[in-house]
Amino acid sequence: MFDMALFLREAGWDVTVLIPTGPGGLRRLVEDAGLKHVTRRYFYWMGPGRLWGRLKRTLFNLIALPGLVKFFRTQGFDAIYTHSTAVGVSALAARISGQPHVWHMHEFGPFEQGDRNLKYDLSEALTLALMRWTNSTFVAVAKVIRETFQPHLGDSDIRVVYQPVPFEPALAKEDYDATKKIGTIKGPKIIYVGAVTETKRQEDAIRALPHILENHPEARLILGGRVEPRYGAQMESLAKELGVEHAVVTLGYLSNAPAVIGLCDISINCRLAEASPRVLVESMMAGTVVVAAGGGGNVEAITVETGLLYHPRDPKDLAARITWLIDHPDKAEKIAATAQLIAVRERDVTNYKDQYVSLIEDAIGSARDANRLKKESKKT
Repeated sequence: MFDMALFLREAGWDVTVLIPTGPGGLRRLVEDAGLKHVTRRYFYWMGPGRLWGRLKRTLFNLIALPGLVKFFRTQGFDAIYTHSTAVGVSALAARISGQPHVWHMHEFGPFEQGDRNLKYDLSEALTLALMRWTNSTFVAVAKVIRETFQPHLGDSDIRVVYQPVPFEPALAKEDYDATKKIGTIKGPKIIYVGAVTETKRQEDAIRALPHILENHPEARLILGGRVEPRYGAQMESLAKELGVEHAVVTLGYLSNAPAVIGLCDISINCRLAEASPRVLVESMMAGTVVVAAGGGGNVEAITVETGLLYHPRDPKDLAARITWLIDHPDKAEKIAATAQLIAVRERDVTNYKDQYVSLIEDAIGSARDANRLKKESKKT
């Protein structure tokens, strides 16, 4: 969303970013970039299904709704753009205030085939009915998202717009300690960048390690990203249980992860419900060969020419794919080179940004046209 706001501003739009909470990473980015922003307290409308959480979020959203309606009516916006279907109150406010609305679709939501049991707070049937009622133009980040939601949203306009991915090859000075750790590794370097949380399934990678180490004892699994304490402790225990704790290297948060990925031999992604696996595209741009779980948007991002897929939740198959790449460096290099060429051509900001902005502007234009027709039909 931050990238889109910047791109639209560069294209001449007057952009205001609506932030749902107070201090945080997004707010700092927006402030540093000089983007106009407004803070309103509201919540997402889906979660793991616990009753108290559902009730609390619904109550806060009901309280927030009138204020958002008034805000949209009085600010003279040409369109409201909600950048996640995990949030619904802004879309409802746009509909009530009579503003055209675009809804960006990143998540599978309750249709996710992963480890989370997500549910809409207002029930699936009512939420989908409200999504249709908003008369939105939808922008999906991948075909798999459109294919998931289209049967539930009737004849709603759902278009696929892939996201541009910036790539900065220079290492960040903040990542010095991380790069120093990587530099001490003598064997094959297998990196997984992403928050160490249950949804990312680092468990698959750790369970794959014993099979990899049988043939390549100097191989190392490198985990880059913030560590969720509970799950991180579980992964440490699992590594000790399997006798591979010596082969797991933790880097923590990375300021410029793609550049760090470029120092490694293989980049993996074990998440099953990744709609638009940005880290895979970043890995391709960095020239590092990728292996990913055969689920979600991974199957759309990777072809036989650009990477390898393994059977989801199958650490032995993950180990087999990684081992094959280590054993066939020439083929791995060829795959990585092809992937890099395609990723830079099709997703790099320099090559794709203008087309991306045009596609988003077209979606906004469609939302405005649909809103105008709706108002005209009411008059007649």
